[in-house]
Amino acid sequence: MGSEVEVSAPEKYGPAARAELQLTKQHRIAIVHKLFRIVSRGHFFRQAGRIAGKGVDMHGFVRLLTAFFIAFSCGLLHAQGWPSKPVRLIVSTGPGLATDIIARILADRLSRAMGQQFVVENMAGAGGNIAAQAVARATPDGYTQLFTGGGVMITNAYAFKTLPFDPVKDFAPVSMITESGGFVLSVNPELPAKNLVELIAAAKAQPGKYSYAVDSSNIYVGIIGKLLNKMAGLDIVEIPYKSTPQAIQDTVAGRTQIIISAVAPVESFAKNGKLRRLAVSSAKRMPGLDELPTMADTIEGFKIDGGGFAVAAPAATPADAVQRLNRAIAVILRDAEFGRQMFSLGQIPANGASPEATAEYLRSERERWGKIFRDLAIQPQ
Repeated sequence: MGSEVEVSAPEKYGPAARAELQLTKQHRIAIVHKLFRIVSRGHFFRQAGRIAGKGVDMHGFVRLLTAFFIAFSCGLLHAQGWPSKPVRLIVSTGPGLATDIIARILADRLSRAMGQQFVVENMAGAGGNIAAQAVARATPDGYTQLFTGGGVMITNAYAFKTLPFDPVKDFAPVSMITESGGFVLSVNPELPAKNLVELIAAAKAQPGKYSYAVDSSNIYVGIIGKLLNKMAGLDIVEIPYKSTPQAIQDTVAGRTQIIISAVAPVESFAKNGKLRRLAVSSAKRMPGLDELPTMADTIEGFKIDGGGFAVAAPAATPADAVQRLNRAIAVILRDAEFGRQMFSLGQIPANGASPEATAEYLRSERERWGKIFRDLAIQPQ
């Protein structure tokens, strides 16, 4: 998949760019040496004398202090050698879907930027929970990372009665890769509706006649259908499929009349006339699809997006490794060609915020989606 996508010249990630992503070894060692000089000052040992005068075991105290500095210096130097071997990038969907495509673009660029291969491994199933569980249980050494859409980190907590992981406690968020991206509502071209207004009119005239296809592993597309029915007063029947290609196939064949999906999977079908795109679910028109109105243009207040794509490490992954990966991703997100690739997939590159800001964004999104689930009375499965 990655070979099908244009990428920038390798020289972009030469020594100058790599230097931006890490502290030098000499800098890190200097920090440790400075700490040793601090404790060697007279006032420190005068205080240690007072401790000894109170009956504290000075030999034990010195051993503890030595152990602290050894651990501290090892921690400082850990990320300097990371990555020293290939990094697994676990993807929560199968090959060919938007999550996988974007993950492979990112993995290719990270491999060249960091001097080690980032290897994509697809672990589809259970709405992304299989991949998330694998990463949550992985050794927290920086060599296993999760690449996923917002479902795993945001909405699965509401969509499933139980999860085999804690989306907050079991992960160290690294970075958002794209901002919230919308989805597209498309119809079989035999359906006379040329826009959302006409589709709503047709569905109201014949309640229960029409159906919309969704990939059941993508919680967002099902919510779009439910919200459309609620806000427009419709009775369009949901037909869930195990995969997006199956949903597309049946809509093209006319067994369902409508499909709600990510942008990328229906791109070629729309271009060759086998599907007609009517509207996008995001609050604003999407880059590269400027001709498509938003659903909010017809239904005031309608907004459903996918929470974007994110990279997360297992909890307890060394902070320096998380920070270094975050900085590498930030460099990639600023690249114009990467931006064009994301726009072509209906995505907007994220702003390269810190891991802390990423964690806060995910927290706020969980809060927002919790309200949507409650408003639609969606019960966890």
